[in-house]
Amino acid sequence: MQFSCFLPERTHKRMNIGNTWPPRSRFFAMGATFVLCVAGSAGPALAQSKSSAAGNTDLEIPTVTVTAPKPPDPEQLVGDSVPRFIAAHGRPTVVTGQLARWRASICPETLGLSPGFNSFVSARIGAVAAVVGAPHGEQGHCKVNVRILFTSEPKQVIGEIVKRDPAFLGFHYAQQTQRAATFDHPIQGWYMTATQGDRGNIALDNPNPIQQTTAALNSPVARALQSGTTPGGRAGTRLATGQDSLLVHALVIVDTKGVSGYPIGSISDYLAMLVLSQTRSPDACGPLPSILDLMAMHCGTEKKPEAVTAGDLAFLRALYSMDLRENLSLETNDIQNAMMREFKSH
Repeated sequence: MQFSCFLPERTHKRMNIGNTWPPRSRFFAMGATFVLCVAGSAGPALAQSKSSAAGNTDLEIPTVTVTAPKPPDPEQLVGDSVPRFIAAHGRPTVVTGQLARWRASICPETLGLSPGFNSFVSARIGAVAAVVGAPHGEQGHCKVNVRILFTSEPKQVIGEIVKRDPAFLGFHYAQQTQRAATFDHPIQGWYMTATQGDRGNIALDNPNPIQQTTAALNSPVARALQSGTTPGGRAGTRLATGQDSLLVHALVIVDTKGVSGYPIGSISDYLAMLVLSQTRSPDACGPLPSILDLMAMHCGTEKKPEAVTAGDLAFLRALYSMDLRENLSLETNDIQNAMMREFKSH
């Protein structure tokens, strides 16, 4: 078995990843040289299509472009297909019950593949972010707040992460750690969120505020961790809450055995969708197609998308253009209206 170990900068300067985990995080044991080992090697087969996986291994890294997908057919928009799509693609946070999005520029780092494919995955996520209007940083010139790990031993990796700092699993109570750490999909994400109050103050969503970690938080969010209580919202209204839920860190683990044979472009688009919205890899497909259908087990006989769909982009554009200081029902209604306007404009 092979291991790719990611070490502090002082012991592995060539990889230049030591400064991506803030030093106050419990993820770094003082003086430790071992931080995280991702077991196994993804190998070149990941980038091959299923039809050619056994053939040519001299692979070229694809160009990073996001092409306009085909608009949905009318039958894909009937009934409650759009509300179901929104519910499946945006999970509300535990603290506010609202949808979360990035406020700080997303800055992904991909590990576990060859350097070229690592860079392609990160660049593809940034390209999708740019298309939908999400804040994004320049690769190599921003503070990492999205970490994507390709490994053939995902349960071992998540186990190591939990030992060092379970806060990376997002909001959960101590007795829920084992359930939160369950890895049951080929690609799975965990999100750290924060709440911004009506006066602009921000606090990390954490059931144990005394033990808050500064791990993986990007400025200005990191400055808000002096307070362990959730910032207050707006009094006197049931419509606008005055609170805004923020994504502040995303951890995504990819089981290389589970995604073997899929094109690297499709995997990258899947990851982009998982990073830009707090969601979960689905088990079933809905009427409105999504790149997240790619590895869903219960999808019937319909052909699955291999790139971000019109529904994916419309949802993300709406998510990053709406006023999300409303209650969940108003947020989802606004997003639905924005998506339908975009579909009708094509």
